[in-house]
Amino acid sequence: MSEESKQNYRQAGINRAAKRREAGLGGTFKDKKHRPKTILAIKEAASRPRSQAWKDSASKNRKGRTPINKGKTFEELYGEDRAEEIRKKITLPGEKNGFFGKTHSAEQRAKKSKEKLDAPKKICYYCNKSIDAMNYSRWHGDNCKHKGKTQ
Repeated sequence: MSEESKQNYRQAGINRAAKRREAGLGGTFKDKKHRPKTILAIKEAASRPRSQAWKDSASKNRKGRTPINKGKTFEELYGEDRAEEIRKKITLPGEKNGFFGKTHSAEQRAKKSKEKLDAPKKICYYCNKSIDAMNYSRWHGDNCKHKGKTQ
């Protein structure tokens, strides 16, 4: 395949993903699942012992790279105002902290509660419970305590 053809395919894929994001549809794999055979292959690949040559190669590829924020100050990362806020939160735990002893207003709590209730839910395959996405990935799906039990 020519380099021009490859570039056209890449551009088409980027445009399609951007259109889905703009429409609020999420990624291109949304609402799809891997086949059981593929899941097994992924798990086998992840659990396979690595050779020393593979480990050396991976180590060599990581050497010399530094994280984006390594060695930078809060000011460089967040700006002067935000850096001062962060520094206060870190240095003022407990009673000295600006939010210590305060509570959110009833209006704010109601707003957050409504957001949580309106959040999209997932149904666990193993226990048939309807759960929000954050708790689903942590406690349900492949991590569900009912996974090995028959229903």
